[in-house]
Amino acid sequence: MQDLTAAHFEARVGTHDLDEHQYCCGPAPMIDGVRRAFGGSPAPALHFERFAPASITDRRPFELRPGDMGRVLQVPYDRSAPDVLHEALPDLPFSCRQGFCGTCRVGVAHGHVDHRDRRLTATERGEGAMLRCVSRAPEGERLVLEV
Repeated sequence: MQDLTAAHFEARVGTHDLDEHQYCCGPAPMIDGVRRAFGGSPAPALHFERFAPASITDRRPFELRPGDMGRVLQVPYDRSAPDVLHEALPDLPFSCRQGFCGTCRVGVAHGHVDHRDRRLTATERGEGAMLRCVSRAPEGERLVLEV
């Protein structure tokens, strides 16, 4: 297996046209290298897929209220929003659980989102979109979802 360095990624990513999207799939260290190299790329977007979901690193609890459900769901420090939502609403769609496919996209009616995906644009985030599979709220805050 070839040892690929950050310089290799920078050279490779920088060779693409201004209107080409970049796609990457692999282990976390490789994706991290591509993401660093992408920062200087003229390409409009980087899409990537991890072999495993990113772990929850900050371990802070928050609350979710799915739409008009009226019920507030507690998301503990060690669980993800999709895990908690799936228990309450088993028919809610999701797929990758990693923030790249967009299946779990939902509108946020109220609350501050800690976006952890790499798919939504700044405009989409500003319009209240969230990928519930990886995004969270600051500790102790509540997100009201449009589901």
